[in-house]
Amino acid sequence: MSTTILTRYGISITKQSNGYVKIRAESDNINFFFSMMTRSKRSLQRLISNVDLALNDKYNSIEYDDREWYREVGDLIYVGIINSDKTFEMFLEDKWYETKETFPLKDIHEIAEIVLSAL
Repeated sequence: MSTTILTRYGISITKQSNGYVKIRAESDNINFFFSMMTRSKRSLQRLISNVDLALNDKYNSIEYDDREWYREVGDLIYVGIINSDKTFEMFLEDKWYETKETFPLKDIHEIAEIVLSAL
C-alpha cells in the first residue's frame, strides 16, 4: 500500500468487523465517492479498467457510459468523470460549481487500487 498517495490526500482506510471498508479523506469528493465504490467490488474493478485505458492513451476505447460515474449518498449524488486529458473530475452533482475538484488520473487509479485491495 502506497502511504505517499494516502498522505497526499489525507486518506485513511479501515476494514470494519462487519466486513465493510470505511474511508476518510480530506476531500469530501474522494471520501464519499470511494466510500460508495466499496459497495460494489465489480464497479470498482470496472472503474480501474477504464482508468487504465485512459492512462494508456486509449480514451476513445472507453464506452461512453463508463466515462461518468455516479454514486448516491442519501439524497446526494457524487460524480466522477474520466477526462481525455488524463484527469478525473469529482463533484457533488447539484453544486458542481462549488465542489468540483480535478485530480490526476494516475492518483485516482492508485487510490482505487488501494481501496480494492482493502475489500
